[in-house]
Amino acid sequence: MVNFLKFVVFNLFAVIASLSWSEDTVLEFYRDSTTQLTAQDIIDSDLNNQVEWRHVSRNNANFGFTDDAVWLRIQLSNKDIKPQKQHVRINYPMLDHVDAFLVKHLNSSIIKHTHFSDYLPFTEARQHDKYYLFSYTLLPQTDYTVYVRVETQSSMTLPVVVFSEDEYVQAKTIENYWFGALFGSLIIMGLYNLIIAISLHSLTYYLYVGYLSGFTLLIAALNGLGFQYVWSSYPNFNNLTPLIGAAWSLLFTLPLAYFFLKINRYSPIISILFKGLYALVGLSILSLFVIDYQTGSKLMNAMNIIISPVILITALYFAWHKRPGAAIFALAWLALVISLILLSLSIYNIIPSSAYTRQAFAVGGLLELVIISLALARRINESVHEKNQALLESELHLSKYQDIYHNSPAGIFTAKIDGSIANHNHAFAQIMELNHYESNELNIFQNLSKDPSAIIKLMEHLGAGRTVQGIPVLCTNGKQEERWLSITLSLQGEGVEQSIEGHITDIHDHMSRQQEKEEQHKKRLESLKLLIAGISHEINTPLGNNLTTLSFLNSIHQELTENSQPDQLDALNNLGDSFVILKKNEQKIDQLVKRFAMVSSGYLQASASKIYGKRFLEELTKNFIENTSNIPADLSINSHYQGPKSFISYQEPLTIIITGLIDNSIKHGLANSDQGQIDIELLVQEDHCEINYHDNGIGLKEDIKDQIFQPFFTTSRGKSETSGLGLYAIDNIVSNLFQGSLQIVDNDNGFHLSIQLPPVKLEDI
Repeated sequence: MVNFLKFVVFNLFAVIASLSWSEDTVLEFYRDSTTQLTAQDIIDSDLNNQVEWRHVSRNNANFGFTDDAVWLRIQLSNKDIKPQKQHVRINYPMLDHVDAFLVKHLNSSIIKHTHFSDYLPFTEARQHDKYYLFSYTLLPQTDYTVYVRVETQSSMTLPVVVFSEDEYVQAKTIENYWFGALFGSLIIMGLYNLIIAISLHSLTYYLYVGYLSGFTLLIAALNGLGFQYVWSSYPNFNNLTPLIGAAWSLLFTLPLAYFFLKINRYSPIISILFKGLYALVGLSILSLFVIDYQTGSKLMNAMNIIISPVILITALYFAWHKRPGAAIFALAWLALVISLILLSLSIYNIIPSSAYTRQAFAVGGLLELVIISLALARRINESVHEKNQALLESELHLSKYQDIYHNSPAGIFTAKIDGSIANHNHAFAQIMELNHYESNELNIFQNLSKDPSAIIKLMEHLGAGRTVQGIPVLCTNGKQEERWLSITLSLQGEGVEQSIEGHITDIHDHMSRQQEKEEQHKKRLESLKLLIAGISHEINTPLGNNLTTLSFLNSIHQELTENSQPDQLDALNNLGDSFVILKKNEQKIDQLVKRFAMVSSGYLQASASKIYGKRFLEELTKNFIENTSNIPADLSINSHYQGPKSFISYQEPLTIIITGLIDNSIKHGLANSDQGQIDIELLVQEDHCEINYHDNGIGLKEDIKDQIFQPFFTTSRGKSETSGLGLYAIDNIVSNLFQGSLQIVDNDNGFHLSIQLPPVKLEDI
């Protein structure tokens, strides 16, 4: 394909170089703004020198878009002694109405009238030529004048050429060769790149084919070949093809540059610019359905004038920054822009008009398409090279992976979706103590765990998240021995192609040691519960007697106070204060005994009741402040409740949890603090209840965070001593009664504890 494109370019330049027929005809024009003058009017006025004819330089009368009727005067002469055939041709096929009148020089009689119309089928509108051709047989030694009237809605472009018979045959032959090579190249490139686009599913190739097809349609329309060979019976469609071709090519121009240069990857700002321009193109194309032909043509030309420099500048900018493919794309677009400049300069008579300039757009566009096609082919080669390189690297990685797979100490396996083993490494068989045949008959869901519920849970986790990591399972190996394994599974693929990949490691020794520690810890806790239960029982009796005695003494004190003398009042008041202190201490001891009883009894006595959330927090903090003697004067306790007005839960345990946390903060976190602050947040929702507790004290050291919920471990937030059950009791209430969890939240200021509790019941009030 690359050699073919080189051949095409070489031959096209050779053809263009041979387009050298004579264009030295004297051409004059007159503009009829009324459009009412007839041929006889013009001829008679010309004979009387009443028409001001203007000379057209370079034989290319160009008037742009105009509503005037333009008359041309062309002088023909036969100096030979024999009749001679000559041809007058206007090399622009998009004119609407063209009339030619042949008269003898200085004579008013019209010898021949030829009428062409763009609104007729090709066989009626042309003389077997794609352009407007007027053929005359001139008498010997006779001079003639040809008057040509042109009226059109398209651009009034009138490149006139006069041929002898031999020159006309030569020009037709060269043109046929030129246009055959041009459109043959375009069609071959279009089909070739379409096949590549389909085979590679490449968006860039599809955009290239779309742009090429629009360009081909535009060139076929502007040179009259489409009307001559393709849609010759549809003159109305022919009049629209320049707009259709221009709109079609514009529709693919910006996306082609956008994706070829990968603008979205390298420049977000330019990406926004291109998207804005593309929106403008879309609006312009839609407007063609409601505006006239002249306005539509001007609009399409304006869009080309705007877009072409933008694409060229962008490509040059990317080439300057060495973006892949930008330099060759800039070269391609430069060829098109130069051709457009040459064509425009010739249209406006700035440079001589010739076959070279008239075909500049076709040549430049073809060069652009050839260069872009070469760039795309180069990109394919680079892509193939990259894929081959990636394939080599993947083979190396595969080899390394296979070594790791076979030599790994972890048991690695692949299983079907039903759990049957498809493949495994040596370590898998060694860990399971199975031979090769036994391990291939293994099912991971049936043989890797003795507990069916564990298998169900494992499948649920695998189905929900497509992976499970480090799940401990108790299995039976090939020797019928129980072993603890850690299993990791991941779900791969979709549908019938799904498979399971995973690995196992032996954690039996670790799990055995862990179970031993848990059993020892359980025994210690049971012993502790029995001890606490015994102590609580022994304290309850004397405690009850003390409370009764205090009540009796308080009543005696009230009687004495009522009947006492003034000099006895001070002593009695001091005695009353002592009774108040004793009562508070007795109440606190009573709360501690209840707390110990809850720790030891398993909370069988706890009962749920209705709790008004906001009132509960307010009264709890108020009672704590009133019944606690060692509260710092500057301490502020803030409570916040969010949830329904009331809910059903265990009020006493909740009270113990919150008051225990406040007491812990006062003793250990805020003992030496100024402006102490405690924030308590209770959130009640449908699925859970959450307590967020935060003080601004000295916080916890990192090394004791895992110990503060152990029995008899307490801290002064930095110093440790073994004298408390507060946080241990809270942990037990949360875990055993509520089946909840608590977590220390890391922060830079104070102590922050988050407690998660499932609510017993919500009440809608």
